[in-house]
Amino acid sequence: MLPPLWLHSEIFDLKKNMPRLHQLLIAAVVLNLVLQVSIPLGFYGFAMQIEGVVFIIITPVLLFTSWWLWRKKAIDRTTLLLGLLPPFYVVAAVLVQLSIHGIIPFHMAIFSLWQYALIVHIITVLIIAILRVRAENRQLEQKQRLARELQIEREASFHQRQFMGMVAHEFRTPLAVIQAALENLRLSAASTSQEARFDRIGRAATRLVQLTDNCLADARLASHDLHVERQQTALLTVINMAASVVAISHDHYLNIRQHGAVESPQLQADAGLLCIAIANLLDNAVKYSPPGEIAIDIHSDAGQTELRIRDHGPGLPAGQAELIFERYRRGEHTSPVPGGTGLGLYVARQIVQAHDGKLWLAEHGPDGCTFILTLPTVA
Repeated sequence: MLPPLWLHSEIFDLKKNMPRLHQLLIAAVVLNLVLQVSIPLGFYGFAMQIEGVVFIIITPVLLFTSWWLWRKKAIDRTTLLLGLLPPFYVVAAVLVQLSIHGIIPFHMAIFSLWQYALIVHIITVLIIAILRVRAENRQLEQKQRLARELQIEREASFHQRQFMGMVAHEFRTPLAVIQAALENLRLSAASTSQEARFDRIGRAATRLVQLTDNCLADARLASHDLHVERQQTALLTVINMAASVVAISHDHYLNIRQHGAVESPQLQADAGLLCIAIANLLDNAVKYSPPGEIAIDIHSDAGQTELRIRDHGPGLPAGQAELIFERYRRGEHTSPVPGGTGLGLYVARQIVQAHDGKLWLAEHGPDGCTFILTLPTVA
């Protein structure tokens, strides 16, 4: 009786599909084991009677579950046919028990049917075992293949980050030379047209510096090598540093407004990293805003500082509020926008989170976007 019950449970995966019935079959198996142990103690007749009763009860239950699972489309037709083999064997065993006890007339065909059912049952168990082993081997091969592909992807990503970090680092020296040469040119007498050209060169160099800073920060973030050197820093100082990094055009202007009890919020922060984060937010606002105001509202209290940066750009479609913070992801704006690497907002959020803060997009309607940045303040 043990093999049919086990086979029926395994074929139909009763532990998952019908857990209560699975527990009932486990109880029947335990009872059968107890009866088998009692046979050497002289309880053969009693054990056979109890086992016959269990057979009679279990058989319709197995048939009903087979029909029920097939009706619910939890199993296919092939599984149904395989699952009916154990009940068929149990029916044959019940007929043998009834004939032994004289309840039904004795027929040799009943014993033959039972023997053939036993042979079919054994063959079925072997086939299912082979199929299970093959399926597990295929799953193992698939897992190993996925693991290899994942490892290859990680190595490629690692080498890509290393290359980007190296290139960004190598850019810093020539950019510093360009900026120094530009400052020397500004000291000499220059016409109005030359000053305009100097401004364009300066904005382009500043933009490249910002891009290299983002690439270097992304490489450090991805390698989990981001070290935050926390020092007491004035938030307004960091904002002014960020504004000087961003290539703000003559058509935009920053309007910084302070609210709350604390006039000059002090933070325990890495000023360099926080400058990159705020500069990315300001750069995003400048790129996507028409000429006019970029508002920065600072709300401070004794424990937290909230920084709101609002622009008047075209906004974002619904469902883009979180996607824009993913690496290499740029928002699908409703109007043509300048190009970018898709790293700015991702790097900004990672830096803010490293400072135990939060950064999210609070508003993104057709009248513009509002980013909110919260950071703990020094008590």
